[in-house]
Amino acid sequence: LLMMRPQLVSLACAILLVSLLTGSSSLAAIAAVTFAGAWLHFNFVWMPVLIFAVVALAAVAFERRILWREGVAVLAGVLAGWLLRPQPLDALRLLYLQLVRQTVEKWHGLPLLFGAENFPLSPRILFENFTPLMLLVIGAGACLLWWFFARRPTEPMSQQRFIASTGILTLLFFLVSILVARRAYDFFAAFGILFVAAVYTEVIPRLQRAKQRSIATAATAVIALAAIFLISYSGYKT
Repeated sequence: LLMMRPQLVSLACAILLVSLLTGSSSLAAIAAVTFAGAWLHFNFVWMPVLIFAVVALAAVAFERRILWREGVAVLAGVLAGWLLRPQPLDALRLLYLQLVRQTVEKWHGLPLLFGAENFPLSPRILFENFTPLMLLVIGAGACLLWWFFARRPTEPMSQQRFIASTGILTLLFFLVSILVARRAYDFFAAFGILFVAAVYTEVIPRLQRAKQRSIATAATAVIALAAIFLISYSGYKT
């Protein structure tokens, strides 16, 4: 932890929290992960609240279930992580300055030396670094939508809460990356990979074998072409 950026800890806690909230995990584990994220990196204390809101929405939409116990565990972890920090009131003031005040001043064009990570991703950087992932996410989303609206499945998927939650979080952090601050791109990448993997695990096996082969061939071709192009483009650029 001494030489690691705290955002990496927040990323690990966010991924683990999604897994806990979408499975049959103990409330103590949910509270412990939330506490760890809030205490170690208070600048991202809002992350567990956002993740819970998305997962709770998916649970209500697909399972007609209200996750009130999980909500209490998340709230308890956030409060404990805040109150057990040194100088909790000063930490709250610093959070306001870094998260709210800085964002407002940046939008107003105040000539301060903001770090590059506080500005949106440019189209060039997005194209150079995230083209394969974006293609995979779009393909997974298309397969998922086709499965729900064209096939009209009668049996619910075992991981539908996880798929819906990671899909929504992928979209949210993608929009934050391109509209607000590029520092959210690692969350976009992490949740995007989880979303693609979940769709591939749950949806693709339900298709006919011929369609499975077609999707696998198309995905392999897209990844290979994107990799070849990006490698060539990177060499040309440098």
